[in-house]
Amino acid sequence: MADFDSGSKRRLVIQVDQVVDQIISGYKDKEQRASHWVQKDGIQNCWDARKDPQNKNKNWKCEVELHQDKKMSIVTITDYGTWGLTGKRLEEKDLLKEQAIEERWCRFENYAFNNKNTKQKHLLGSRGRGKFVFSGASESKTTLYETLRDDKVYRLGKRVVEKLDAPNWLEEGKKAKDILTDATKGMLKPLTHVGTRIIIMDPSKELVEDIQDGHMEQFISETWWEIIEKSGAKIVVNNGTTSKTVKPFTQSLPCSAMTQTKVSRPKTSKDQEIFIKESVPITNTNYRIKKLYILYDPNRSFDDRQIGISVQRGGMSICRFPMTELGINLSDHMTGYVLVDEKFQDEMRKTEGPEHYSYNWSSKPTSSLSFVLKKLYKEFATKQLGWKENTSGKSSKSDQKADDRARNKANEIAKRMGFGKGKRTRGPTHCRLPKKKIAKIVGLQLNDLEFPKADTLRINYGEFLKKIGAKVINTSSNDIKVGIKIEIRSIEKDIQVYGKEVFTTNDFSSKKKCETGYCSNISLKIDKKDYSPGKYHVKSTLALITPFGKFTKGQILDVSERAFWVETDPPESGIWEGFEAADFSLMQDEYKTRRSYVKDGTREGSYILVYSISHAAHKALKSTDEKAVAQYRYCLTVPELCVLDIEEDDPEQFTLFTESDRKQGMGHIAKRINDTVDKYTDSKYLDDV
Repeated sequence: MADFDSGSKRRLVIQVDQVVDQIISGYKDKEQRASHWVQKDGIQNCWDARKDPQNKNKNWKCEVELHQDKKMSIVTITDYGTWGLTGKRLEEKDLLKEQAIEERWCRFENYAFNNKNTKQKHLLGSRGRGKFVFSGASESKTTLYETLRDDKVYRLGKRVVEKLDAPNWLEEGKKAKDILTDATKGMLKPLTHVGTRIIIMDPSKELVEDIQDGHMEQFISETWWEIIEKSGAKIVVNNGTTSKTVKPFTQSLPCSAMTQTKVSRPKTSKDQEIFIKESVPITNTNYRIKKLYILYDPNRSFDDRQIGISVQRGGMSICRFPMTELGINLSDHMTGYVLVDEKFQDEMRKTEGPEHYSYNWSSKPTSSLSFVLKKLYKEFATKQLGWKENTSGKSSKSDQKADDRARNKANEIAKRMGFGKGKRTRGPTHCRLPKKKIAKIVGLQLNDLEFPKADTLRINYGEFLKKIGAKVINTSSNDIKVGIKIEIRSIEKDIQVYGKEVFTTNDFSSKKKCETGYCSNISLKIDKKDYSPGKYHVKSTLALITPFGKFTKGQILDVSERAFWVETDPPESGIWEGFEAADFSLMQDEYKTRRSYVKDGTREGSYILVYSISHAAHKALKSTDEKAVAQYRYCLTVPELCVLDIEEDDPEQFTLFTESDRKQGMGHIAKRINDTVDKYTDSKYLDDV
């Protein structure tokens, strides 16, 4: 029988460093800080390897440590009370078979195994991707890993991510100890206890800084509070000078993960409300919620990693279940957690994201948990916080309809006023208005993109989108460092193109009260293999590295987006792109008491009207009165159009106010604004909204 010659067989060549970059990008999509992934996957590895599953003897410990001298930095993660990396170093032919969980060494060395639901169901790791987190946190993509086992075998391994491979090395005994000493220039001594140590060589600057300034400790506290509080797990962070045992995040809450009768803590505010439910059936399953705890504290604004209900699996916080349906006046002041049956935790893996940061809440079995959680937090909000059911999901649809009604009328009136007519001066735009200044204390502004044709936002295959960059506008009195990410996202598919950023930096400095230059000036070719026809956004995200005031490290401060269309003509649209609710207490002082302001939309020359949720006029509205809400938002657009026109400095683009008007001074302008607002908010126009 004819067949290929055995010598003609060739392996598939894979650009491994790109695969690792894609894995790391998946983590970045869920969490900006590399140090957060390092602690999550690092401690997960240690906790999975514990000898005593219940930690009854309290022998398990994990230490995250920074080692530094003038020439070198190293970060290590060391476990105690574990098995170490047991098992053999298997040949490739043996790796074709599914290996027992005891083959810990080969599992750590290779990206070829999933943790099945074996008898050791406490295992958190399930997909083998986490080992590359340590490579991604190393500037040289180099990690060492050492182990001392019960059989007295001492082993040292090394992994380096290269372009086409991620090879491993192994040595045992005295030679392994000598290699460790040489590789770390004597900074590390070989392990003397049974366990494992992961060694990140050349750690990234942000990982080092987060250990030094206490943010690593905070991340661990929020992720691993359950095993610390319930199982007595000891996790230590050593920043090179000080060693601290991590306290659980729940220590800051009025009651703990234990039953209220065992542990309770005093309320920190007289207006706090606590909601606890235990042994609640999960719809369409045979399982139960063991405990749901929710805290509402109007005097405490929780940061992004604390807002919502922490969904626990195996003692680790996977993600936060949002309660935004209640409105940010309530949800921004609410935190909590949910504990479910152990068997249901195993079922939840089916919809868990590979990075252990998310669930698919529309798929079973987590959709059943989602249904019950929504029902329960609404019960809490209704009975204890005075929230009304009619402001929930159905109201959200009503709110969207109100936006549509207001936007349609606002665009009609803007065209009647004359906006969107006349000569185009700044590329593909349908209106002649200036870019808006940043209203936030620290904001981000994308550059004016350069398109192949100046009169359209369409780009065809083979053409370039140019001048991709962003600048930071810092109106605060603090010198800060921020992280900036620029990516291309498909709007129809809601995915990131390429799976990696166009530009990223976690060390971009801005002086106080200063506007920086653009961080990049990138030209991007639009290829058919990467882009299907449709709408895309250049999306830039700004995260804070230097915390100050109410702003915490890693907090998303601003997002700026611009739209373009590939092989498709953009649809006709008006000046108003939409409406957005915001907490104006985080704005510059001049904006805090206003009803609204205007920011740039995703299309050049389009705008988004941002309205204050805390203004008395907004609070007076009944959210179920769709017409009243639509009329309120429409009315906000009219004075904003007047302001936009006054800010225009090109006489050819003046729409409402002529040069003659402007020469007559602000008293005349103020009267003209009042007349314009009165005219277009009269019942003649308002009744049609």
